[in-house]
Amino acid sequence: MREHLREKLQKVIIRLHTQIEKLKREEYKMEVREKELITKATDSLASGDKEKATVYANEAAEVRKAAKVIFSSEIALERVSLRLETALDIGDLAASLGSSYNVIKKVITPLSEVMPEASEEMSSIEEEVESIMSEAEVVASPVAGQALSSDAEDIMKEAEALAESRVKEGFPEPPSAVANKKRSNY
Repeated sequence: MREHLREKLQKVIIRLHTQIEKLKREEYKMEVREKELITKATDSLASGDKEKATVYANEAAEVRKAAKVIFSSEIALERVSLRLETALDIGDLAASLGSSYNVIKKVITPLSEVMPEASEEMSSIEEEVESIMSEAEVVASPVAGQALSSDAEDIMKEAEALAESRVKEGFPEPPSAVANKKRSNY
């Protein structure tokens, strides 16, 4: 592998690690906020204010959705980082860059909806990976229709499954009366 490409790739990996740490901090904030909202929903329900409890429970559900997107993005980027580190170790860019690029591109849109400040940096990282691919003459599968390579698709599916599992086990459920009322509103 050409030395300047190796250096560029190392910088991308460092930037990915920085973004992963930001996502972890944001995920923690979301978890704390969601627990606060559940507590308020429970307290409101206990005091007989079902309307207020429903408002808190609905907001907690929105926070939970955002946390899932953040965690899924975190896992996907962690896997991309590991894949790029492996590419550095074994010198096989072609096998890693295309799928890594596609995963990064796929993560940007949902992440920008819940964490807009991450969008600019992720777009910059995407451009840098694209530049490295161009220099290394690696071709990615087209992303226009969000078609992913099978490796990239596997990474995204795993990240989404882990995020779903993590959100379910890590966050408390809303009080049953609020959850039942919420379901009946849909």
